[in-house]
Amino acid sequence: MKRLIALLCLLPLLLSGCTFVGRVPDEEELSKEILFSMDYNGAGYGTQAMCASAEVYVHTDGRISVMMPDLTMENIIEIASFQMSPEDYEELAAFASPRKIARLLAWDTEGCDGTTEWITLYTDGEDGTPRVLLRKGGYMPDGIGFQEMRSGIFQRLEKYGVGKTVSDWRQKLIDAEE
Repeated sequence: MKRLIALLCLLPLLLSGCTFVGRVPDEEELSKEILFSMDYNGAGYGTQAMCASAEVYVHTDGRISVMMPDLTMENIIEIASFQMSPEDYEELAAFASPRKIARLLAWDTEGCDGTTEWITLYTDGEDGTPRVLLRKGGYMPDGIGFQEMRSGIFQRLEKYGVGKTVSDWRQKLIDAEE
């Protein structure tokens, strides 16, 4: 009887598992230009500049591009670009493959004074422009493997000084406000 009750409790989760986890995109659906992007959020109290976020793109050619607001806080610009070694790119692409990203479970956490965190996969639009295919994350997200994935990506990008670049640019934005 206990097995039957346990099965009945788990049945909805098992039947909806594919939807909950998310559909794994086919190889031909994925962008030919962008492997994925991830945000480096600024959060907390303060001015717009203090809370400015960055979007970091990992391109399929191994290039990392860092996008943030310009000094007027009106436009998003590329503030830096780095070229990964082929070995580093292959390691990152294996660690954070689109298949693994699509299978991440992530949900919002109750709380305040947090930030949103996203890992995004892209497809190529009809005009060739990359478009969002799926996003994993949310407000202070928790989930199976999500934070481990973000942490592993951060660690691999830090070899190229991405976090310092974001912090330095954020300081320039703060200085420009004064």
